[in-house]
Amino acid sequence: TPSIGEKIGDVVKPKGALKPRVQEGVKKLRLQIQKLDKMLSGLQERDGQLFSRIVEATQKHDTQTAKVLGNELAEIRKVIKIMSGARIALEQIELRLTTFSDLGDTVVAIMPTMGLMKRS
Repeated sequence: TPSIGEKIGDVVKPKGALKPRVQEGVKKLRLQIQKLDKMLSGLQERDGQLFSRIVEATQKHDTQTAKVLGNELAEIRKVIKIMSGARIALEQIELRLTTFSDLGDTVVAIMPTMGLMKRS
């Protein structure tokens, strides 16, 4: 029977080649970024609609409605700011993983040349 340390090692150290796991991670990150883009697009549309309603309410001197809508608009803008930050963070991770993968490809391509250079 495996020891506790071996069980933990199996969980912590996934099996399999690194490159396919990195590519799968990049694919999942891209899907999440697309979902965030859709959500951000919807929120920005709602932002525009609320802003128009606030302008209308202000022009009609309906300060109570304008105030309530203004508070809602402020909350939506906070959420947009948070989600935009999350999107940027995911994009940075995706870029880093892609760079890492490309670097690995380059090293694999250069290794035979390095071996030849060491021999001469």
